[in-house]
Amino acid sequence: MNELMEVNSITKVYNSGVAFTAIKDISLSVCRQDYLAIVGPSGAGKSTLLHVMGGLEPPTRGEVFFIEKNLYRMKDWELSLWRNKTVGFVFQFYHLIEELSVLENVAIAASREGRKYSFKKARELLKYLGLEDRQEVFPSQLSGGQRQRVAIARALVNDPQVLFCDEPTGNLDKESQEKIAGLFENLNKVKKKTIVLVTHNLDLAKQAKRILFIESGMLKAGS
Repeated sequence: MNELMEVNSITKVYNSGVAFTAIKDISLSVCRQDYLAIVGPSGAGKSTLLHVMGGLEPPTRGEVFFIEKNLYRMKDWELSLWRNKTVGFVFQFYHLIEELSVLENVAIAASREGRKYSFKKARELLKYLGLEDRQEVFPSQLSGGQRQRVAIARALVNDPQVLFCDEPTGNLDKESQEKIAGLFENLNKVKKKTIVLVTHNLDLAKQAKRILFIESGMLKAGS
């Protein structure tokens, strides 16, 4: 596997009256077709690390490279374009648009021009994720596990190179957690997607190829 991402000594400090260091001096690398789980308790800095890696939030210090491209030296429009075309995000809270159907929620995220292409791609993904018969319903008519699969379809609609997942099973029952875990494993092994996952769920993390542990904003030894 070739190196895809490199994180060099990143630190993120928030200052709202009192300075708070969310992550401190973190370095790691991600290879193509990697499946990396970053595990830690609430408040450990997992989401902050994921947001910095995914181009959502600049570090206070340090650098993030994607195929030798320095993310935070890009112009704002370049970084937005990179996020849209190169990575997909799956969050704990599904962030679906309640007024749109399942199909529309996925299709609206497609970056390529053309309604026909967007809906064709959305239908293909929903079929792959076992939601072919739920395309025309609204998010309120879905279970939590089904909502998360719609969110995953939306994250995949632009065929991203990396999927960033932030506590994707945090709101799900055990059966739904197991289905999502199996789905990520399939996406990595069969669809060859690179996945970076942050979670406090060790059972989910064990599906990954590598595990790193984060505590108080610092990485610990992993496997």
